[in-house]
Amino acid sequence: MNPQPISFSLESCPLSGVELIVGGQAAKSGEFPHMAAIGFQQQGSNGYDWDCAGSLISDLFVLTVAHCTTSFNGDYVINNIIRHPGYRPPAKYNDIALLRLRNPVRPFTQSLRPACLYQDPSFRFSRAVASGWGRLGNEDYPSDTLMKVNLDIIDPETCNRLYATDRNTNKLREGILPSMMCAGELRGGKDTCQGDSGGPIQIRGTSNKCVYYVLGLTSFGKICGVSNSAAVYTRVSYYLPWIEQNVWPSG
Repeated sequence: MNPQPISFSLESCPLSGVELIVGGQAAKSGEFPHMAAIGFQQQGSNGYDWDCAGSLISDLFVLTVAHCTTSFNGDYVINNIIRHPGYRPPAKYNDIALLRLRNPVRPFTQSLRPACLYQDPSFRFSRAVASGWGRLGNEDYPSDTLMKVNLDIIDPETCNRLYATDRNTNKLREGILPSMMCAGELRGGKDTCQGDSGGPIQIRGTSNKCVYYVLGLTSFGKICGVSNSAAVYTRVSYYLPWIEQNVWPSG
């Protein structure tokens, strides 16, 4: 709970008026220094498909979703995959995992450093920012540029209504639980999409605008960007004991 802090100073950090976003747009260089692209090795070649994302939360761990933890690789080699023990596909519950890197990410810089984890089980704000390299539309290819979009946080009752028919399936038989959160734009036009899985939905710190707090992890959704729809995210605060037990066990 109380790991030894690592401190370093920044001359500045990219501030681009996130609260004024009216639609998805490209992130500035270094704006989300905790973002990690997860690459899946292509069969029969040395290439990679960058189909998921995650958040660096320490010098050795990336936080992502469990459904993204198949065989992958990249610049930082994965040493160990820790899936939540309650993840049982095809059910969507407990969709969270940790990737332990073989080598620590050092040194931390202005454009490469961990995010913080949001601890409060409730939200005192109505909007947050999702980021990722996913598709810009249902028929599009994944983006080569890191994108961001400002989304409304959707209350659980509304989200349960949006996913009412899914309670008849093995994927979401218990509905939307407190371990999940929903966000989107009910009018349509703003959303996360395929390829954004595992990436964060986040807010900036109030006292330090250079610090991000991860609220949730992109888990699943419906057709991207349509009206009366919202994506579902794994709620990070619900899993803090499990994360701390694995990332900072000596604490």
